[in-house]
Amino acid sequence: MPINPKLVDLVAQHDWDAEYAHYIGGLNFENEEIRALAMMMVGLDTQEERLALWAEMGAIPNFAAAIGQDEDDNPIPHQDIVNLANPYYVGFGNPNAEILIIGKEKAFDLVSRETPGNNGRNYIDKLFMESINNYFDWKSIISHKYNSAHEFCAVYPFKNGFYTHRYQQNQVFVTPGARHTHTWGVCERLINYVTGNNYRYERDVDDYPNSFYSKCFTTEINHMPSKYSPGGDLALDPRWPHRRSFLCNDRGFPGFDLYSKFLKTFPITVMGAKDYAAHINMNHLFNDVHVQRQQAFLSPQRWGPLPQRRRLARQSVDFYEGTGRLVAVIGQLSGRNRNLNDNTNTPPRDPLKNLAAAINYYKQHGHINIPALVAQGVIYL
Repeated sequence: MPINPKLVDLVAQHDWDAEYAHYIGGLNFENEEIRALAMMMVGLDTQEERLALWAEMGAIPNFAAAIGQDEDDNPIPHQDIVNLANPYYVGFGNPNAEILIIGKEKAFDLVSRETPGNNGRNYIDKLFMESINNYFDWKSIISHKYNSAHEFCAVYPFKNGFYTHRYQQNQVFVTPGARHTHTWGVCERLINYVTGNNYRYERDVDDYPNSFYSKCFTTEINHMPSKYSPGGDLALDPRWPHRRSFLCNDRGFPGFDLYSKFLKTFPITVMGAKDYAAHINMNHLFNDVHVQRQQAFLSPQRWGPLPQRRRLARQSVDFYEGTGRLVAVIGQLSGRNRNLNDNTNTPPRDPLKNLAAAINYYKQHGHINIPALVAQGVIYL
């Protein structure tokens, strides 16, 4: 298929591997061997060479070992490994799609451990596949040098079974479809509501046309993977401005406008990172989104039990409109966001279904009309 020309520009007009090497060259590493091998790795021209050097890095004693646990008993990764996350990560999915989904960050720990059923791969290999090598993947795809035998593909992450997780049920290993509250499962539900189809999220099926990834493109605000979001602390991290510049070109560096130009080719953007919006300049990221923000909710107001009778939280949405573009900013797209996965309304109404209905209203009418959507019971004030 033809590739989005703005993605071609992004890949062809700037060397993001060299930019990444410059980035990690300016960070503090406790183990200089990790930095040296990473800088050498992104200078290599084939996937096979890169994987071989990544395996060599993995053999370094205590590579990606946890350095402790936080107050919630979550493993704390070594900062040398966090440093390897690529701020110039592009994303996954169909670059020609109508819908762009922007999440908070990749939801996996940067701690080395075996994942049963994951093709023998170590958990930390996700960092290489999803982050460090992402730009190289797109460069290979665009230059027609991508090897279809590779176990990971930026267009379709489920290709060739890299994500083959099996769950034990009644002592028999089975592979279910989407867990609807998993981040990718939430994205699948939204895409299915918008399209009226039933695109699958199945981890063992190499069927791109029937995957939700054929109908959207996904990326993240924060480039540093974490099971648990850093929240307000993100603004204090010295690595964050590099990702922010890639997203927004807020420092005016040459070539750093290419990514935002690509992101602005999608007529519909769903940003599932509302609490991160304060860390970025929305005008830099979406500088043609000029209509005043419109705020609403995706579910009706509900109240807690007596005697307190407190208002219960619900999922809000901010709509921004531009020339031929809609940006909807909501909370985190995952099961951790209970407001987005709330089916306790009477009658039951998935907040994602309401968001999809608002998106389809925009597609039909070319604008968001809050009173009309309220009258239809799609959104609430």
